[in-house]
Amino acid sequence: MHSTEANDRDRAVSGQQESRLGLIRALVVEDHPLMAAAIDHALSSQEGIEVVGTCRTAEEAVASINSLRPDVVVLDLRLGRQSQPADQTAKRLLEAVPSTRVVVYSAYVTRALMWRLGRISIFGYVSKGEPPETLVEAVVIASQGHTFYSSEARALAQVEQTERDEGTATITPRETEVIQLIAEGHTNPEIGRRLSISVSAVIKLAGQASRNLGATNRQTLALRAVRAGLVIIDEQGLRF
Repeated sequence: MHSTEANDRDRAVSGQQESRLGLIRALVVEDHPLMAAAIDHALSSQEGIEVVGTCRTAEEAVASINSLRPDVVVLDLRLGRQSQPADQTAKRLLEAVPSTRVVVYSAYVTRALMWRLGRISIFGYVSKGEPPETLVEAVVIASQGHTFYSSEARALAQVEQTERDEGTATITPRETEVIQLIAEGHTNPEIGRRLSISVSAVIKLAGQASRNLGATNRQTLALRAVRAGLVIIDEQGLRF
């Protein structure tokens, strides 16, 4: 009887053989069962794509990617309120299996997210407002080593890049990270630990961002950042 490690090795070898035969092996990371089933159906219905697993948390995804060795991971942006940001999850997946191509699939698209995901080697971003065929196309293109962004994400990414090239963006990437954590309800010491900076640096960054956005307190800062598309959170989900 094979051990767990032996079974994992067998699955990895099988996956490598299937990849050589041209079959795209996809791993779905989505915490909502109905959405996960819909993604599974959309991909599995396409000839040449096999969904090798479905995960609901980042931890499950990291464990599964090591054993399943998928060609493409379809990653939901928000895996529950306690989950880490999608860019951190994607980074962990790519560190585990660098050859895997990550395609983010989410209802939330912001300029800040485009910047954050652009810092790591993801191969696509598809809005959940797009038809299922668009996700299928993204998976196929990513498996071929090319990037794919749906129209909404592509437009935001272009605006973000243009503003940074022209030097007109007033909120820095680090300020955006601080605002994101403020909107999620973290205290200054917690933000400092998350970003590996001092509390005084957090206060300074928040102050600079507040002046740029015309905010007078943390609540207004977070709300204005959400409405400007700088951070990723529902207005109803703001926590203070």
